[in-house]
Amino acid sequence: MFRVSPILKRTIQTKSYGQPLPQTHPHLFTSHLELTPGIPASEYKSRRDRLAAKLSEGDLAIIAGSAVQWRSSSVFYPFYQNSDFSYISGFLEPDALIVLERSDSYDRGYKYHLYAREKDPHEETWQGSRSGNRACIKIFGSDTSTNIATMSSSLNELITRAGNIYVDLPTRSSPKDFLSPKVLRVRMSNLQEAIDQLLSHKYVLPLSSILHPMRAFKSLAEIECMRKAGEASSQSFDCVMSQSFKLESALWACFEHEIRRNGCHSDGYVPVVAGGENALILHYVENNNVLRNGDLVLLDGGGSSNTEVIPPVCQPRYGTNFPKKDITRTWPVNGKFSCAQKALVSAVLEVEKKCIKLCTRSAGLSLDDIHDKSKEFLAAKLKEIGFGFENYSLTDIYPHHIGHFVGLDVHDCAKFPRHQHLETSQVVTIEPGVYVPNDDRFPKHFRGMGIRIEDCVLVGEYSPTLLTNVIFIIVPAC
Repeated sequence: MFRVSPILKRTIQTKSYGQPLPQTHPHLFTSHLELTPGIPASEYKSRRDRLAAKLSEGDLAIIAGSAVQWRSSSVFYPFYQNSDFSYISGFLEPDALIVLERSDSYDRGYKYHLYAREKDPHEETWQGSRSGNRACIKIFGSDTSTNIATMSSSLNELITRAGNIYVDLPTRSSPKDFLSPKVLRVRMSNLQEAIDQLLSHKYVLPLSSILHPMRAFKSLAEIECMRKAGEASSQSFDCVMSQSFKLESALWACFEHEIRRNGCHSDGYVPVVAGGENALILHYVENNNVLRNGDLVLLDGGGSSNTEVIPPVCQPRYGTNFPKKDITRTWPVNGKFSCAQKALVSAVLEVEKKCIKLCTRSAGLSLDDIHDKSKEFLAAKLKEIGFGFENYSLTDIYPHHIGHFVGLDVHDCAKFPRHQHLETSQVVTIEPGVYVPNDDRFPKHFRGMGIRIEDCVLVGEYSPTLLTNVIFIIVPAC
């Protein structure tokens, strides 16, 4: 049985915080004013100010942080913080809760309550450092901070006197899973009563309806973080596309290595590495098949980063939830396109280029509008190369949307509508694709091909800016 010395306990208790900070990891930061790499503390405060300004007198905004998810009894999954929570606080530890209380009686019009785990030398010996409640006030800017394990009475008091309550519980959770089991077992009945009261006796509104329109517009600091993530992701694509692989798994391993080597904290999502007909499955992530000579391979992946260099000390346990990048390329396993492959990839690439040009405020288009345009462009190009559409429709081979918003989440701001006109400082993906089933309805030489080309685009006033720039040269064999 392991035993920990009192000296080690004292060292763990005092030496660090629950996440990298300029004073503990200066190599990750460009300024002592940053709270997370690339994002200053003042920006987090500005976000809270703007959120509070959208509330009425007496309203509450409640945001629950994520809990650690367990793979087995003693093995945890990498921790990723709730994106709404990290966007407002910059606090990246599990089992935490934010309450913004709107009231003109406070100097700035609201009070920021941050409930978090208190420091615990024994637990920190095993699970890593915690920031503790004092640091929540001193470093993370909260007005009050209470131990999450004893929050019931103060939370009940806030809820009782509140007007409207804006809240989104974490996904994949029921009210019982609002916090981790270790937290719930402390005064479980009081906490459950508070949540029941929140959901049953108050007028509850979705917080995402307020927060996601805020998140859809990127600050200069966010754009710079996304630019760096795009640069690292693009370099990683360039590297794997210049090599030859016999297995999907080998390509996957090389890509993930390159993502980290080029400065990303982690991949932004499980990548799709699909050889041949596997590319007909839009979310194919088994990545365990053979790459065959003469086939195409589709790679859909991207990094998560907001600093140029993030070494292993920035552990995924603290779910840094950096801006994501989403890139897709399709190329031949043997390095040379057949005539049919060249024709189909060129068609998709031309559609992507046309749609990217439409990502401006002056164009007055929404993502839905650009999607409609992409269908027009793609249908015309496919007819040129032999698709007749006699007994099938375009949606049979182009079943997904042209794009989505991207940021802290790969599919960012899920509650922000795609029918609204694009505005400057928004970041979207443009990703046309063609997926030709292997049956006789379709031209024989295109059957079994799945092609998607995707980039991240910063919407501008009159011209868009590509945040991903993968070298893509079509070398035909014919």
